[in-house]
Amino acid sequence: MNFLADENVDVPIIDFLKQNQYQVDIITELGIDDVDVLQQSINLNAILITQDKDFGELVYRNHLDHIGIILVRLEGLSPSKKAKRVFDVIEKHKAELHNSFTVIQDIFLRIRTK
Repeated sequence: MNFLADENVDVPIIDFLKQNQYQVDIITELGIDDVDVLQQSINLNAILITQDKDFGELVYRNHLDHIGIILVRLEGLSPSKKAKRVFDVIEKHKAELHNSFTVIQDIFLRIRTK
């Protein structure tokens, strides 16, 4: 399973996934347009990991295509706890993440398929 980490994703999340054998590409160009980020994830066949709520609007209001999006909403948690929560969700729900919009919160998880 491949991932594309948006520019706003905490580095410990990226590092934790890489340490656990996941392929994670990173958006390194600051300020890249969200539509271009979605297209890059499609080109890479990678699920997008982001902390940017705007992707929900792009997918549901503008009906843009995607491979899968994970929206990380873990305010107030330490970076290590965020990384562990994201990893645990991916491990437990990996079969459901493709073509889904997933929202990860501390005690809440929503996976909505296309």
